Amino acid sequence: MAMSSYPVHPRHPFYSFVREKIALAPNNASAWNYLRGILDYARMPYSTQAAFAELYVVEAVEAGTGDVVDLENPPPSQGAELPCPAALEFMADIHEARGKEGVPEAVKVCPFLTRA
Repeated sequence: MAMSSYPVHPRHPFYSFVREKIALAPNNASAWNYLRGILDYARMPYSTQAAFAELYVVEAVEAGTGDVVDLENPPPSQGAELPCPAALEFMADIHEARGKEGVPEAVKVCPFLTRA
């Protein structure tokens, strides 16, 4: 079956839907895979979602971040277990896609990549 030529724009409801689901349950690998699938289908680089993924690679949500909510990049819900392994992997893929220049950044994001 041929893929549809239906455009998937960054402001499409698919993106809002998956970002909301990731915000509710950041460690749900299925939601991150869904995001990857949307980006792959639209032929968009993962780096277009770097600002969103960076919210999930921190140690904890800063106090007061719930006062103003960025609807395009919803922050993790309170009590979320951070950093999120799926977000770390996503960020590593973003850096890896940059080639040799991105490898040091990928290692910083995921230090376990250097273990043999």
